[in-house]
Amino acid sequence: MDISNHPIDEEPVKSDYPKACIQAIVTMLCKEFIDLKTTQKPTDSSPNMPWPKALLFDLDLTLIRSRSFWRHAEQVLLGYLGFDEQMDVHHCYNGLHATDAGKAIHALLKPTASEDECVRVFREALIEQFATQPIEAMPGAVDLVHRYAGRLPMAIASGSPQEGIHAAAVALGIHGTLDAAISSESVANGKPAPDVFVKAARELDVAVEDCVVFEDSVVGATAAVRAGMQCIVVPDQPESAFAGLPVHLVKSLADVDEDLFATTRR
Repeated sequence: MDISNHPIDEEPVKSDYPKACIQAIVTMLCKEFIDLKTTQKPTDSSPNMPWPKALLFDLDLTLIRSRSFWRHAEQVLLGYLGFDEQMDVHHCYNGLHATDAGKAIHALLKPTASEDECVRVFREALIEQFATQPIEAMPGAVDLVHRYAGRLPMAIASGSPQEGIHAAAVALGIHGTLDAAISSESVANGKPAPDVFVKAARELDVAVEDCVVFEDSVVGATAAVRAGMQCIVVPDQPESAFAGLPVHLVKSLADVDEDLFATTRR
């Protein structure tokens, strides 16, 4: 009902305060409300919050070209076991950490040597490659890390042995910019389990859902997704292999920028 033309019968309430005093109180309360609104910190769901809050990097074929290192370790192990060194066994362990790679090759070939012996020979040969061979960065890798140095916490979470991770970070000149470097050999389950990424997020003190992972393999991308993280992939496998995984494919780490990060935000 429109009450604009209906007079109100009651007498207006009289105030003991002068009109100017009331106006001053109202003005003060309004100012306090405005100050509160402008100084209030945004919540985690606010679009003004930084995104992402941490970057996690796989190492092999994500930050560095290291296929030859792993291939050499294969050949050393194959020769040690008496098999043809040109045999291709990479498919049985792609994306796994070094210890699991040795176990996978043992399971595939079923040699007379023990599983532990296969792991030892493979790991030692791989670590020797990191220690003695030139380490080359993947396109855009070093620039990306340096671009966010001091702005976001960053970690390497890789299947390479810890010695290899350290050697690569030093060779690339990014050792001082990283907040953590973790081998998946140090957790209960290697990739495609999420353990290494969860551990990295914990060491950075960042929630898993606020991390973006950079990967190259289906095994690594699966681990990131299982960890509840967003994943950007520079694929080392056919793009069709990633079908069904909620990941973001790019040609190179040089293509990564804030616009790409915006598309990964939930």
